[in-house]
Order: sequence, then C-alpha cells, then structure tokens
Amino acid sequence: MITDRGYDHNEYGQALEGNNTEPVIPGRRNRKEAIEYDTEKYKQQGLIERICGKIKANRRLTVGYEQSDITFLEFIFIVFIKILLC
Repeated sequence: MITDRGYDHNEYGQALEGNNTEPVIPGRRNRKEAIEYDTEKYKQQGLIERICGKIKANRRLTVGYEQSDITFLEFIFIVFIKILLC
C-alpha cells in the first residue's frame, strides 16, 4: 500500500503489516524515528497519479457516458494515445 505522509501512524502501519501488506509510507518531517520505505515505489506512485489526472481531464471518461466495457476501454486507449502524442 503506497500512501502519502498523512497516513504516517504507527497503528496504521502495524495494521497493514498484520494484513500481509507492505506499507510504503514516508515519515512526517517532525518524526523523531525515521521510517524506512522503498523510495522507488513511492516515486512510481507520483507517476501513476499524474497519468490518472491526465485521464480525468477528459470529461467524457470521468462522467462515464460509455455504456459497455469495451467502448470504455477503447476510450481509455484513445486518451493514452492523446497523452503520448501531445
């Protein structure tokens, strides 16, 4: 589970580990004990969030006008092509 600094609580991290989930949460700046986390995974989260933001910029996709799964997936591919070309 990759989250941001707002979820930096000892109880939350322990609950994730109890569910066999690896927490990737950077510690808050005022934390006295540093938390070790995978920085490469955390960087990938930012990339995914930026791509999702670009997808959401297309109103047709966020409103969900498409009725079938196939046409919805086709529109996602069109958006990715648009992102790559622009």
